[in-house]
Amino acid sequence: ATLGAPASTLAVAGDPEVATRPDAEPVACLAAAAPDPVIEIVLDQRFSPAPVEEAMVSGHPSMEGEAIAAVLLEAAAGGVAWEDMAVLVRHRSHRATALTRALARHRIPLAGAGPRPGDEPLVRGVVDLLRWAGGDVEALPRLLGSPLADIDPLVLRAVERQARDAGLALADDPAVAPLRTVRDELAERAARSTPAQLAHHVYRRLIAPTVPDPSDAAALDDAAASGLDAVVALVDGLSRWCERNPEARLDDYLSALDAPDAEPDPWRTGHRRGPGVTITSIAAATGRRWHTVVVAGCLEGELPRVSGFIPFFDPDRLNGEARPVAVRRQASLAVEQRRFHLARTRATHQLVASAGPEAKDLVSRFIIDWPRRPVALPARVHHASPALRPTEGLAPVFPSGALVLSASQLATFADCPLKYAFAYGLRVRDAGNVWASLGSLAHDILDRFLSQGDPALHTWERLLELVDECWTDDVAPYRPQRERIRRDLLDMLEGWWNEEGNDLDPASVLSTELDFDIAVGPHRVVGKIDRVDLRPDGTLEIIDYKTSQTPITQEAAADDLQLATYHLAASLTPDLMAAGAPGRLRLLFLRKMVDREQPITPDHAAVTTAKIIEAAEAILAEGYQPSVTADCDHCPFHRLCPLQAEGREVGAP
Repeated sequence: ATLGAPASTLAVAGDPEVATRPDAEPVACLAAAAPDPVIEIVLDQRFSPAPVEEAMVSGHPSMEGEAIAAVLLEAAAGGVAWEDMAVLVRHRSHRATALTRALARHRIPLAGAGPRPGDEPLVRGVVDLLRWAGGDVEALPRLLGSPLADIDPLVLRAVERQARDAGLALADDPAVAPLRTVRDELAERAARSTPAQLAHHVYRRLIAPTVPDPSDAAALDDAAASGLDAVVALVDGLSRWCERNPEARLDDYLSALDAPDAEPDPWRTGHRRGPGVTITSIAAATGRRWHTVVVAGCLEGELPRVSGFIPFFDPDRLNGEARPVAVRRQASLAVEQRRFHLARTRATHQLVASAGPEAKDLVSRFIIDWPRRPVALPARVHHASPALRPTEGLAPVFPSGALVLSASQLATFADCPLKYAFAYGLRVRDAGNVWASLGSLAHDILDRFLSQGDPALHTWERLLELVDECWTDDVAPYRPQRERIRRDLLDMLEGWWNEEGNDLDPASVLSTELDFDIAVGPHRVVGKIDRVDLRPDGTLEIIDYKTSQTPITQEAAADDLQLATYHLAASLTPDLMAAGAPGRLRLLFLRKMVDREQPITPDHAAVTTAKIIEAAEAILAEGYQPSVTADCDHCPFHRLCPLQAEGREVGAP
């Protein structure tokens, strides 16, 4: 009525089958706009051919993105421009990121920055800083973990621990001072500045100083450029939102963010990289059409998502029109049908409804009778191998001819020469694992406990105190792993205390973590002996701790080169030679408190010396052949070993 008041003629047009808001009845909207039309014209003739509609059902959700990429590549091969293709989803937050990565793997260009700006860690940091300025204290821990704070994770963990120990609020820690200053500036400006101006202030104070000179293009990698693009899109979209809501302030913006199912986003992605495939929500596709459209996620529970939910405060009851669940579900299904119809009418030539169900999922009822399109995955993109210059000459791995070996290196070579070549010759070392961290903790605690020098401290309580002193959350990346390691550590130490530690005389322990460096022929052998005890008969007992789950057999212990090397070191170290001769060699498996001993023979040192020299000569001769009797279950080099199925592919034509 307002628009038509000054006009002599008012025409209201609309498609009753396509709603800009599927939850609003289109026919009712037209009737409200023109309740008593003088002339009503119905256009029921289709002027463009109906698109080809097919359903594509992948065998697993992980295949859906690849199958969609194949559809787009096929359309491009048929002459369709990238900008004339689109992938529609119910909500961008649910599928856009995975689809963007799938398309990027096959170098399919995207129109815009791909996922919505809020998916970028840098943008989440900006939003969390605005939330903190608005009074949300729970946003601070997230902010400190974002790129905006630029705090190393280890430093952040220490800051949180120090603040907790000192009884201080995390916001009062000195490390948070730069962010606290900006927070205070935002809070002071919040009443008179728009959310877009506040976001730009964050950019100017914290992000702009870190952006390199535009002439130095190499200084900004792809990840940093993507984050910067997302921040630009955030500020641009917020400016548009503020133009539509000129009186809105920070609280209004945060309320819009926290509103349920707020779509489209409070900001819009205005920054575009160039022509490419559009990935957007069904709601945002209103008024737009493409040659080829793929509707992703056609599963029951997503398209359609039928609900008969009755809210606690039901507005219908105020009007005396309380609807039963069945009626509500029918109304919800009608809304979903209009939403899907909106999606399917966005295609002019080809429409593919895609689903990637798990075993528990059902394909959408909307496409159950559609013709099936076979799933075809795109061919892998092969990159040309780099041209390498031929190797000039052969250089030995150990050119000096004199080796510096350790007991663990000798044990590795005895287990598998090829594993030794990778681990020590080429230095292809893995980053370790949580069980190695557990072993280091146990060794460190027992070393400190048995070397205290005060018999009064030889108590279970003191052992527990050392656990707390030596403990660090860096032992594992995830909390369940840390909890598991702590339980295993306490179980091991309790077993050791009950079986041995409680009755152990601290005075009998001569040394712990004893360093040695001995000459064996032209070579050196270095290492540490976990523990050396003085036995009642005046001989020495060499003890090596093990934290593995399964003890080795007695036969394997009798031939253990690592334990034999410790015997040789004790026989050649002056301090230990003065204390006595080795009388017992023992492997102590702490998890089950099981001993494995190595008998000492009259020629024990001579035999060990011969084994070490033989191993050293084989190492220098580079006889790195894999062993068929090695401990392959725990080897990190499966993919490089010709004895393994994975390794046989190495070097294949």
